[in-house]
Order: sequence, then structure tokens, then C-alpha cells
Amino acid sequence: MKLWGKSKIEKAKDLIEQLNNQANEISESGEKETLIHMLIANIAELVDTLDKMSEKEFEEFTEKTDSLIDVDLAVFIDCVIENGEAEKGAYLADKSADMLIGKLKAADAADLLRMVGETLLAEKKFNIASDVFLEALEISAHMLEIGKSIDDVEFIAYWMIIHEDLNLWASVCYLCIDKRISLKNTQPLLDLLENGELNERAAAVRALGTLKIREALPNLVKCLEDKESLVRKEVLDSLERIGDKSVIPTVANCLSDRNERVRLHAVYVLKEIGDSTTIPFLEKVQKTEEDETVNDAIYEAIEEIKERESKNAK
Repeated sequence: MKLWGKSKIEKAKDLIEQLNNQANEISESGEKETLIHMLIANIAELVDTLDKMSEKEFEEFTEKTDSLIDVDLAVFIDCVIENGEAEKGAYLADKSADMLIGKLKAADAADLLRMVGETLLAEKKFNIASDVFLEALEISAHMLEIGKSIDDVEFIAYWMIIHEDLNLWASVCYLCIDKRISLKNTQPLLDLLENGELNERAAAVRALGTLKIREALPNLVKCLEDKESLVRKEVLDSLERIGDKSVIPTVANCLSDRNERVRLHAVYVLKEIGDSTTIPFLEKVQKTEEDETVNDAIYEAIEEIKERESKNAK
């Protein structure tokens, strides 16, 4: 079909018709490779055509076609992903989102990315899905759509726990702090503390600490009784991040833990959040601690706390 010589609106309408036909043909055809390449090229051309429209032309196009363009594009991109081209699909999603943002349709851009992200998950393209969901979160947070942002954060929090995508999690945490988004529904994380496998318990502890969920302190303290030293160590790290001095006596009890790494991390916590009441605990265990690394850390913690208290007294 020849598209040149037509208005942008007519060209976009023709491209959508072509794309619908191609998507249907792909679902019925055994030979898909050529059709997929044509589909990818036409999606890119549609996005470029929409991008070149003025705001007035874009509004006229959506009114004339009664088109939910974010949904249409997501459906076409999903077809690309489901037929083995996940990276190209993610690229097209990113390009489409940029176009929608340029048309002052940021909410539609975020929704498109979420739809594509779900398809990537279904296709087990986990790393690509992470990037797509994070981009959706960034758009929502920038718009201060707090409700949607929280939904995305909760989804990614659980996602990080299952797949331990720490780069994604670091980005999410930074974004939450920057936009002052709070994680309201912590129950999935708390459930994992109780019932999760080792890696899930450890990751849930890490997530609660990274987002500084103060309300989870009783649950975290309880996890200091976990049979696995990895979980106990992660709890201490999270308590340090949250920084609540009420846990000092509990952390001090961990100075007698059977695992030297746990004892070492207990010292680190006390070094950061401890005060003058902490020093007697440290001096007492220093007399009996046999691990040289832990002993050195105790000495440094005592000196740092004394120095900090001295400055505070001035």
C-alpha cells in the first residue's frame, strides 16, 4: 500500500490497518520471520508518523479513529515480543513512550510500558522486563501519580525478591527517596519473612531495610532468631539502615552470636547508631571475643562512639 502523498492522519490510519492485518497473519502463518520484520518496520514508521504530528493533528487522529493508541501500540509490540524479538519490542516500547510523552500523554506512556512489561514477564525475559517496569515507574513518579507509583514499587519490590535484581532495586530505592514515595503495603514482604525460603527471607529483610520501613522493626528483630546466619546478618544491616536507637540492646545481644560474621555486623551497627550506653556492652564482649577481626572492630567502634559523644557534648 502506498502511503506517500497522504496526510499524517491518513498515513497513521493506514499503518494501523496494515499492522492489524500483519498481526493476524502472523498468528495464522507458519513462516513468520519476514512478517515479523515487516511488523517491526511498520510499528517504527507509525511511531515516527505520530511523533511528527502537531498536537492538534494528534488529537484529531485519536478522535477520528476512536483509537487508544497506547493500547494499540502495546498490542502490536506484544506480538513482536511473543514471536522472539524481545529486545526489539522493548526498544519500540521505549520509542513509543517517548512519543506519547512528547504529546503530553505521559500517563498513556506509563500504561503502555506496563502492558509491554507484563508480556515480557510472560515470555520470561526478566531483565528486559525490569528495565521496562522501572521506566514506567520513573514516568509515574515524575508525574507524581503516587497511587500508580506505589503499585509499581510494590511490584518491583516483590520482583527483586524473587529474582534478586539488585541493580533494579537500587534504582527503585533512589527514586522512592527522591520522590518521597512510600511503600504502603509491606504484607508480601512480611509474609516472606515468615514463610519464605532462605534467599527470599534474606531479600525481604534487605528490602524492608533499604526502604527504611520503621513499622517492620518488630518483624526484623524477630528474624534475629532465624537459624540461618545470612538472614541474621541481613537483619543487622537493615537495622543499621533504619537507624532506630531503640534496637541497641537487641543488637548488643547479637555480640554473643555463634557466628563471627553476625557478631562483626552487630559491632558495625552499634558503631553507627550507638551512644554512651553502648560502650559497656562492647567493653564486656571485648574481654572474651576470640576472633581478631571482630575484636579490632570493637576497638574502633568504642573509639568512634567516644569521639562522637564528645563532639555532641560540646
